[in-house]
Amino acid sequence: MKNDRQEYNPIFVVDVNDRTNRLLKTDTKMNHDVSCAVDGSIAFRAQVNQWDQIYIAKLKQTQKQ
Repeated sequence: MKNDRQEYNPIFVVDVNDRTNRLLKTDTKMNHDVSCAVDGSIAFRAQVNQWDQIYIAKLKQTQKQ
């Protein structure tokens, strides 16, 4: 996550081997408490209409050629 002055906390996926990052599009704002697992799934908390919601997603595997 990166801090943003407009209370939008985008989530970035980082490849530590080649030091690249990509924005993970979530349609949520105020993302917090991001966790990731070895199987490619992530979980995060986002504030939606004054309530916190927990989101869980499985990221697609991409093969490098």
